[in-house]
Parts: sequence; structure tokens; C-alpha cells
Amino acid sequence: MIDAPHVAEHGADHAADHVAEHGADHAADHAATRSAMAPWMPRARRGVGAGARLRPVGVAALVASGTAYTAVVDPNTSHAFPLCPLKFLTGLDCPACGCLRAVHSLAHGRIAEAADHNLLFTLAVPGLVVAWILWTVRSLRASPESLDGGPATRRSRSALPRWVWTATLVLVAAFTLARNLPFPLGHWLNSTA
Repeated sequence: MIDAPHVAEHGADHAADHVAEHGADHAADHAATRSAMAPWMPRARRGVGAGARLRPVGVAALVASGTAYTAVVDPNTSHAFPLCPLKFLTGLDCPACGCLRAVHSLAHGRIAEAADHNLLFTLAVPGLVVAWILWTVRSLRASPESLDGGPATRRSRSALPRWVWTATLVLVAAFTLARNLPFPLGHWLNSTA
């Protein structure tokens, strides 16, 4: 019979027509040839297990290179970084305003200064590191089938329950509101403090 990827690509009617026209033996030969050509098949058919295992490494490389650049180029004095569009247009701080300056301060071991630039980000960094470590361990322990986009991946794409994401969104919204208040709390939380 014709293999499943061929049926998925061309449809069941095409597969039935192919068998009727060429016979079952030809269809079996066709399936064997497609299996032998697996290394040259598109990624969607081969699976992505190895690539999925390397994603945490790629993210770590991007974060490390960005952090290294921000550690060397001071966002407080350099114009190498773009301005926040919300801050530029409205004068209000978005939840990420001050993050680059906080990264620069953290890279130099100045935690209090980082918290002064963006308290929420500074408090979130340890959690982000732990989340990356858990993601890396889960990627290394996962079976290739679960990394291939199968049902196991869809079920466990997020290890956190929905209420955690909702609480995070509410926390970020409250932080954004509080840091833009004209009261002392807002002045203490804003990115220019």
C-alpha cells in the first residue's frame, strides 16, 4: 500500500487511483523508495527531534550574546539602543521600560540599581533562569516522538496552568499602571528613578 505521508500529501483518492493503475506491488515499491529517501524529505515528514532538543541552547546563545552586548554598551549613555515607542510618544513607561538598563546593571552585579530601573524584570530574572533550566532538562529527557509535534507535544506545550498565565498578565498590567501613577509609588517604580 502507499505510505501515510504520500496519502497525506496527495489525498486518499489519488492513492486509490495509483493502486488501481499500477498495482499493489508498485505501491509497496513506491513506499520503500520514499522510506529510503527520508534524509532528503522535508522536515515536516522527518521529525524535528534533534532541532527541538537544541532550541534551549539557541535561546541561551541569543540571551548570552544580547546580555554581553548590553554589558559592554551602556544603555544609560549610549544611543545604540532604540527608544521605547510608548515612552517616546506618550511619556508613559511600558512594562519593559528600563529592562536594558537593568540588564546592564545586573551584568555588572548592581542588583539594587537594576531594581531601580525595572523592579518587575529584576525580580523575574531568577524565575526565567529556572524556567530555562527546566525547559532544557525536559527537552533532553523527551522522546523524539514527543518532540516531533505529535499529541504529546501539543498536550505539554506549556507546563504551566492557565491561571499562572492569567496571574502574570494581571501582575504586568498592575505594574504598568502603578509605575505610571503621579504619586511617590509611581515615581519609585518608573524607569527614570
